[in-house]
Amino acid sequence: MGTWQNVIATGVGGDGVEFRLVVEGAPFEFVTCEEMSGACTESGQLGVRRVNGLLRESVGFTESAYLAGAKIDIGLSPLRIVETPGADLDAATSMFTPIPQPQAWLATTLGPDPFTDTTAVLNSTVGLAEDEYLHLDTEVVRIASISDSTTAIVERAQWRTTAQRHPVEATDGTPRIRALRDFPSTWIGRRIWVYAHGADELDVGDTGTLIFRGVILNDPQLEGGEATTWIINIDSRWSILAQELGAELDVKRQVAGVYYPGAYAYTIWVRRSLSDLSADAYEGDVKIQICGFYRTNKDFCEALCAALNADPTIAGWGFVFSYTADASAWQLNVRVPSPARYPKLFGGGPVDGYFNGRVGELVDPLGAGRILVALDSVAANQTYTVLWGDDMSVAAFTLPAGLFGEIAWGFAGWRPPFVPLADMRREPRTINAPSTGWAHSSAADVASFPTTRVHLNSVSGLTANATLLISELGAAEDVPARAFQIDTVDPSTGGVVCEGVRPLGLLVAGTQSQTIAAAIKYPAASEGTTFAGFRDELVAAAPEVANVGGAPFVLDDDLADWTAVVDEIVNIQPHLYGERQYAFREGVRLDDVLEHEAMLHGVFFYLDADFKIALRPLTIDTQPVPDSHVLSNAGGTLLDVDGFGQLTSGSDGNVNVVEFKLGYDPIEGKHTRGSIRVRNVEGMSEARKERVLEIAPLSSFYVAGERLTTERAMQIANPVLTLFGGAIRHYSFPVSLRHFNVLVGDSVLISSDAMPYNGARAVNDPTGLRGMRGARAIVVGRDWSEIASCVGRLTVLITGVDLPTYAPSGSVNSASGSGTSWTLTLAGTYYAPAGKTDASYFRVGDAIRLHEWDSDTPTQRNGTITSIAGNDIGVTLTSSWSGTGGNDYVLLWDSANVATASQRERHAFIAGPDMRIDDGADGVPARRFAP
Repeated sequence: MGTWQNVIATGVGGDGVEFRLVVEGAPFEFVTCEEMSGACTESGQLGVRRVNGLLRESVGFTESAYLAGAKIDIGLSPLRIVETPGADLDAATSMFTPIPQPQAWLATTLGPDPFTDTTAVLNSTVGLAEDEYLHLDTEVVRIASISDSTTAIVERAQWRTTAQRHPVEATDGTPRIRALRDFPSTWIGRRIWVYAHGADELDVGDTGTLIFRGVILNDPQLEGGEATTWIINIDSRWSILAQELGAELDVKRQVAGVYYPGAYAYTIWVRRSLSDLSADAYEGDVKIQICGFYRTNKDFCEALCAALNADPTIAGWGFVFSYTADASAWQLNVRVPSPARYPKLFGGGPVDGYFNGRVGELVDPLGAGRILVALDSVAANQTYTVLWGDDMSVAAFTLPAGLFGEIAWGFAGWRPPFVPLADMRREPRTINAPSTGWAHSSAADVASFPTTRVHLNSVSGLTANATLLISELGAAEDVPARAFQIDTVDPSTGGVVCEGVRPLGLLVAGTQSQTIAAAIKYPAASEGTTFAGFRDELVAAAPEVANVGGAPFVLDDDLADWTAVVDEIVNIQPHLYGERQYAFREGVRLDDVLEHEAMLHGVFFYLDADFKIALRPLTIDTQPVPDSHVLSNAGGTLLDVDGFGQLTSGSDGNVNVVEFKLGYDPIEGKHTRGSIRVRNVEGMSEARKERVLEIAPLSSFYVAGERLTTERAMQIANPVLTLFGGAIRHYSFPVSLRHFNVLVGDSVLISSDAMPYNGARAVNDPTGLRGMRGARAIVVGRDWSEIASCVGRLTVLITGVDLPTYAPSGSVNSASGSGTSWTLTLAGTYYAPAGKTDASYFRVGDAIRLHEWDSDTPTQRNGTITSIAGNDIGVTLTSSWSGTGGNDYVLLWDSANVATASQRERHAFIAGPDMRIDDGADGVPARRFAP
């Protein structure tokens, strides 16, 4: 039987067809015959073993599409694996039943780059071994080498898994568990691939041919009461898209900890005096500044004390600072030297308020209670609290130049004024009160700790170019939220840097008065993008956000490249399709976004030849179809089983009104500008009922002032109303495996002597013909749920629109040969549309005519195509030819009276020399004309 391609070519497989199941991150591949068993040699699958036990009869899939609504329905048969005797007995059981055991834990975040992020810092490498495969989230890594007791070099993305970011610290400060386990925690959502193998492709190194993809729906279970058969329920890759995009956007996010920008550092001035009662006895002047993010009081106090104790002047004075802190308050302590000196402090910031500090209560290490100390009775070598207040008996305190200038303030009963901003706090700093002020730190700190940063308790779902909406809790309804566009996000600290120069610190004063919401915005390019660019952004973001939530884990392995299809549409309507924004205020289902966006673009989804989710324009291809798409009852490609197929007619799929919702507002989460309705009057007259297709895109124009006009709406709606506005018929029929490569959206030509209708033969066909002859239809469904039997079923859509095809032609660039045997090299796309070649529309065996162009007495030769290789077409002519002689020639189909049966099935002919269409030699009329 050879290869799977040979099986398709003949349409006969039977026992010569075998199958192979590959599961993402699995130690085994399951195959349908013992001959295929053995250790895998495929790159990335080393360490995996092929095991017999997959039941051939359980392999299969179905696909159907509602073209007008851009909906796709993919069904995958449950796969069954039987434990078979031999060396691999209980392989499936050993794979599906173990309780995963942690072998190590990540100590630091591991990035998503499979080539550079290969150093894994662990809690310990004890017990690990080189060449060991471990599961980290849904990624498999191989221990390539062990560097030391906590570091290992790993080889990423093994066993068909994807390299992804593995963060170890959540933004609320709690650690994330990133265990390296010996088995996956669950099989739910794991991607699967199924391959077909011909009889000559059974070696353990043979990869076969991919025949479908899917994901595991739930954890495998033993079937019924059996102890040997495992059943794996499979869902389609489309189910990955049936998840929320931005699932955590509507979660209220609070400001975390305290953040001091470099331009507004927390500042403390320290002086000392010999006598606390003497205002004139100050010695020295030390300014301490700290900036950055401090999640807790403890973090802040540690940094403050470290900075105070590290200052050489303060150390020379003999002061040693320490602290006490809890979740709601903190206190600075100071140990005074011998002889006793009196520290004087002034510190804080505009939001926190500036406070005077003096030695206050004695810190009793025995916990016997505190004593308020007289100002002139501080004892040496004792630790005292620093009492903050504004009631000190000091005549004046002159601030250093550069703060507010040389301003003398008395301490008694008074403090410096607050900055008059409504959003600033009026009470002393608490743990969640970020500070702003004008005490600039060093240039390095200003650059490292920008004023445009804010730290949140959670950044899950936020990405660059998301929009932060900062709104006040309890604010009046007419108080608008402030919007900031995110520049960068640091998931490890919860730090968010926003574009712009206005300090976030002036707006965000703490969780008691503020909350944060967000609208995630795709794409990364803020100027807008295409529908294909949106797809690319989803794929690019997946490895980064896979393990923090907020976006579906969509990969290139799931989605085909949409660029070529979308670019053709953009070229026609660049203002409508070229720059769109995809922004969401709260979680939306990604499949809803994609379906409405596809309808707006006039495309639909289908599975391409590589079984990825792809796009096609909503048109019926009128170009000549390949032989594999010519379905003939007489030719044996339509199987006369189960009656004669099933032809049904009705209103299912009928559309006579297309309604466009306008003005999507991502902040409000709704369309705000009404709608445009485009009607098919003829279709409504026939149906006597509105059948509405609603297109409500969850995207908007980036270019200001752009609108979906009535004229544009009519252009989008016309293909839908043309194809689906009138009579709709679906024809379902069995086919052989020869038509396995016929895809949803393909055009086919159907010829059947017995015109089926509701399962019965229609003898009195109203067209005067028995059955159908070369009827053009578009495939909307395929059923290969019993692929092992090599029999499937296709469902096609036949509309009331008569769409003629046209005959292929090509411009001859050069010719080589002699006599009647020649090779003609055609221009690549002289007549063909973009993405196609002229030569691709011809078939070996076609009757052709070689015609001299632009001549009153043209030379003409007839013949037959013998070979096609790229743009080179081999022909055998009926009479000798001397070549082009420098003249222009075109290659055409010959006239109907000499056309082959294959050409008649394709129904497109060139007229004879008398400019008339000839009837075929067998009396079949040529009913299609070249344009």
